[in-house]
Amino acid sequence: MCGRYSHTKSSAALTASLGLDDAIHFCPLYNLCPGQNATIVRSVAGQGPSLDQLPWGLIPFWSRPEKTPRPLINARAETAAMKPAFRGPMRYRRCLVLADGFYEWDRRARGSQAWRFVLESEQGFAFAGLWDYWHAPHGGLLETFSILTTQANDLVGRVHDRMPVILDPSIWPAWLDERFQDVASLLPSLRPLSTKAMKSYPVGQWVHASGSNDPRSILPIELPAQQGELF
Repeated sequence: MCGRYSHTKSSAALTASLGLDDAIHFCPLYNLCPGQNATIVRSVAGQGPSLDQLPWGLIPFWSRPEKTPRPLINARAETAAMKPAFRGPMRYRRCLVLADGFYEWDRRARGSQAWRFVLESEQGFAFAGLWDYWHAPHGGLLETFSILTTQANDLVGRVHDRMPVILDPSIWPAWLDERFQDVASLLPSLRPLSTKAMKSYPVGQWVHASGSNDPRSILPIELPAQQGELF
């Protein structure tokens, strides 16, 4: 799964290919948690791509308003097109989730050691995401998103068996086009990013605090020799 990620630098260099300027909306987020608003790119009602801020944790449109639904922060890429919660969004409501790193925890380590995973280039990227709308009990319309995950590559697999799908920019136009409903043709793109394209490093205790936006969350720390040898 993916339960924490970061978006600490503008993605303007990437979003410019879509005619967007991420710098206008950018605010550094060092430890983004479920429930928080995050920047996504989506196309709505036949319009071109646009930047939006939505809460992380998808609530399906068909959820009963009299109950408090459980937000779904992740969707498995292999089965999302068949699941009731994600079947509609996979066809009509796909999005890009802007990021530059994500965190996973090595549960074997004493106290559970957090690791940050980034691109080898340290540039920004986009997760494959899905969004949906829900009519809340108070009558308002709540729009939310989820991040697609896939089998972990060898690097991430050392601490977790799943990782978020990092989409190649060449796939972005088709992924964002709500008129493009041939979901089967998109599935091969929802694969783990090559291990060679990524790197990781351990981070400190600041990332453990949910809701904390401490810049120290993304800084590498030194580990004891035996623990550091895992990577």
